[in-house]
Parts: sequence; structure tokens; C-alpha cells
Amino acid sequence: MDCCACKAAMAEVAVDGVTIDRCNRCGGVWLDAGEAEELATKNKPTRADELKRRKYELLRQWKTGPQNSKPSDRECPRCHAKLSRANYKDVPGLHVDLCTTKSCGLYLDKGELEKIRLIG
Repeated sequence: MDCCACKAAMAEVAVDGVTIDRCNRCGGVWLDAGEAEELATKNKPTRADELKRRKYELLRQWKTGPQNSKPSDRECPRCHAKLSRANYKDVPGLHVDLCTTKSCGLYLDKGELEKIRLIG
């Protein structure tokens, strides 16, 4: 499978027993449907992680206005439909690219996987 962002080949890697696709060039990650939630439940948070989780929960509560998705210039590596850019679980500023056509999964830029694992 090719990366949504840089078009390089992605490699399968295991993270806490879940096989995901990661780009060795840009660090982006493709998660098939359900893998984000599965990774979040397997995350063993530290004290610092718990503080970050509370921060994200406060951001979610303080959000203003509708958090509608917007068209992305990326396409789904599974069905090749255009992805939609949206806030993950309504957390402002945590944008992911979602396959809304067939619900194939979501694409995360480098560093976003760690953030969504905190949200749960």
C-alpha cells in the first residue's frame, strides 16, 4: 500500500499486537477501521499521559462551533476515494484524514498516533 501523503510504500508494523501500516519516509500511519480504538484500549498511560488525556478532554468540552469535516487532497489507500479531514473525536486541532466513502480507516500524520492513543 502507498502512503496517502508522500506516495512511498508503507510497511506493516506491529504496535501492541495490532498490525498497522507505517510510512518509512514521512512517518505517516494508516489505521484500518477499528484499529485506532483497539490501540487506545491497549495503551498503558503514565502519569504524564493521564494529564495530557485530561487536557484533551477539556479541549473537547470547550470546542466552539460545529466540527464538520472538509475535503482532503489525499485519497484512501484501500478504495482510492477522496479522504475527508476532520477533528478526531471532536478534539480541536487533532486533525485526521478519514475514509468516509467506505469507512476503510484513517490516515495520521507523523506524531498523531501518539495523540489519539491518549484520547481513547
